[in-house]
Amino acid sequence: MYLIMAVLLFMGCSKNRGGQNGDDQITLQVQQVKEKNAEDLAFRIRVFAHLPADFKDRKQLNEKMEYGIDSCFFRLNRGKQELPNGVIPVANGIKDCFEYVLLFSGSVADKNDQLVYRDKYISGKTYQVILK
Repeated sequence: MYLIMAVLLFMGCSKNRGGQNGDDQITLQVQQVKEKNAEDLAFRIRVFAHLPADFKDRKQLNEKMEYGIDSCFFRLNRGKQELPNGVIPVANGIKDCFEYVLLFSGSVADKNDQLVYRDKYISGKTYQVILK
């Protein structure tokens, strides 16, 4: 619990790299978050699902997006895939928005970094965000 609070605290003060990508089914927002003197990289991810108002399986989708999401993200760093060491779901209270903090231990930020999200539950597509 304290780890999540600490991550959220330093996320609010951050003015780091980020980007956005999406289509008519999903919008993906990414913001790099880092703490001074930290050796780890962290990214705040928001996945906005563009669902119809009468969508009936919201509860099931919420469960899948909370518990089955850890293998959906990776970072492309100098052409190599890097899986996150941790994926922390963040309850944000925004309807049809799924938020996460991704942790990459011992990673160095690169100007050509890309974050990739392979959706399994909404569109089935892959989304890439180049961090600027």
